[in-house]
Amino acid sequence: MIGNDQKEQIVQATDFVSLVGETVQLHEKGAGDWWGRCPFHEERTESFHVNANRGLYYCFGCEAKGDVIDFVMRRENLDFADALRWLADRAGIEIRETRGARRGPRRNRVLSCLEEAERRFSRNLLARRDPAGRCDRARAYLGGRSMGREVSLRWGLGFALGGQDLVNHLLDCGFSRAEIAAADLGVERGNGLRDRFFDRVMFPIRDEAGRTIGFGGRVMNDSKPKYLNSKDSGLFHKTKNLYALDRAKDSIIASGRALIVEGYTDAIALHEAGFANACAILGTALTHDHIRLLSRFKPREITSLLDGDAAGQRAAEKALAHLGETEAKLTCVVLPEGKDPAEYLEAYGPEALEAELAGAKDLALFVIDRKVAEAQGSAPGRRRRILGEACAALAPLKGNPIALERYSAYIADAFDASQEEVRRLIREAPVRRDDAGRPAAAFVDGDGPWETERAADAGVIAVEPLPDLGSLPPRQRRRIVLERQFLALLADDPQPFAPHAARIRALSWEDPRHGVIAAVLLDAPVGSSARDRLALARNADPMAPQILSGSEFDRSGEPWNERDASFVMDELELETLRAEARSLQAALKAQEIDDDRTGARALLERSAALRERIAMLESRVRHWTRG
Repeated sequence: MIGNDQKEQIVQATDFVSLVGETVQLHEKGAGDWWGRCPFHEERTESFHVNANRGLYYCFGCEAKGDVIDFVMRRENLDFADALRWLADRAGIEIRETRGARRGPRRNRVLSCLEEAERRFSRNLLARRDPAGRCDRARAYLGGRSMGREVSLRWGLGFALGGQDLVNHLLDCGFSRAEIAAADLGVERGNGLRDRFFDRVMFPIRDEAGRTIGFGGRVMNDSKPKYLNSKDSGLFHKTKNLYALDRAKDSIIASGRALIVEGYTDAIALHEAGFANACAILGTALTHDHIRLLSRFKPREITSLLDGDAAGQRAAEKALAHLGETEAKLTCVVLPEGKDPAEYLEAYGPEALEAELAGAKDLALFVIDRKVAEAQGSAPGRRRRILGEACAALAPLKGNPIALERYSAYIADAFDASQEEVRRLIREAPVRRDDAGRPAAAFVDGDGPWETERAADAGVIAVEPLPDLGSLPPRQRRRIVLERQFLALLADDPQPFAPHAARIRALSWEDPRHGVIAAVLLDAPVGSSARDRLALARNADPMAPQILSGSEFDRSGEPWNERDASFVMDELELETLRAEARSLQAALKAQEIDDDRTGARALLERSAALRERIAMLESRVRHWTRG
């Protein structure tokens, strides 16, 4: 695990404004207050705020928030521990990871295990002779698909013999059975640990940094399944990773366009033919996380090369769910004769494919036209159902009036319907969301191979996530928001609140972790900086940066004084006492049922004291508001 001292060293060594400025054009509107357009959702106004003094960010549009670690986790699609490592690499800091009290596969060991497996698979393909001649068949299979020795070397292709060939090799190299299993290279069967991949040509799947994080294996005959990927893990997630993105990212930036294909061989064929901006999905539809990942490289256009069959139509409709998630134009190409990109390149060459790409069609218009063709000659009832399907596919555009106007007019004309009816059908259609799964996990020194939440020590202690405010009752939501706003002010400057320390410690908090953070901030050394106080809060609760980053109070003017602090304290205590008063009323009703007069008397006395205190606080709050 990574110690707290080194975590803070990494955070302090990072210029947060400079880091965000790599992908967001920021403007300073006050000392340490920077604003820009949010990198995590499409917007036209600047609602993304970076507080350089505290080292926190908050988007008033999508409510993304946190510290520099949270920002890197979201932008780079990394877990907590990997975000720290990423920042350490950027700052030139060598991480010293200490062993925790519990045991489990370490992430760097699993990565090394995968790298050694790639070397073994490659040797099987390029240099090995086996009695059954399977390695020779693998070489012939790939060679017949224009992936001879040179291409295989460039892409790290290999061959899995299966049985216990790889497992025994990895054990001989010093890897444990737990590490082999965590890398999804071996599975326990009745006769022991066996190779997961058997008699398949192997494609290493790499992350954006070029590290091998999993494998895809393809059979050389008609066996099923045709493709077999590594299972989702803390390193690899099929809905988050894209094959060949490590090679394609620079070209995507340079060309302003990303090409999306459906298989490893198609991606390799495109790169070898000069289309270096191509990457492949890994057995899934295009997901929200894929779009978010690609959007970091600022493509103006994302083009999917689709099959011309019903599966291609379904893939196009699923991709439409992301129309509102990126500024890039979504387009598609269906190659003639039902050929996939590799087959098309072999038959017609790069120039012909370039011409097809030049004629890429707007993805929404492609889906609409396919629906129109499906409706031709249909009975009125079926035609209306297909109209509803076409409108439902455009539901993600509800928030984009310009695009909605354009496409609704197109649908109305194509189906001979009124544009108002089309708009109504689009408005009423639910917005479909893909299920990208839970966040990638972090390998830890723990009982299991990985943890599932951001952890205080980068991978040992699981942390309860923040509540979803939208799902809470209004009163509870108001209390939590008010508590967070108060904590943000306290983190900015504890001094005005010093006279109220006893009141703060006596509060009953809606979220108990808020009380822990408040106590830490109150105990911060006099003269400590906002960043130092954030570090103390982060050590007390790893979710502190997200809790402290979303305050709606205006702190851009004069510094807060004791009068301002008194007003905030009164509001916070008032909400706390009102909640207690409601609980007492419920308890009193229960006492009436039980006929417990002694208990009821004590409750009544407390209730009267609360009413008196609440009335006094309400009067003071009105006074503060008028003053």
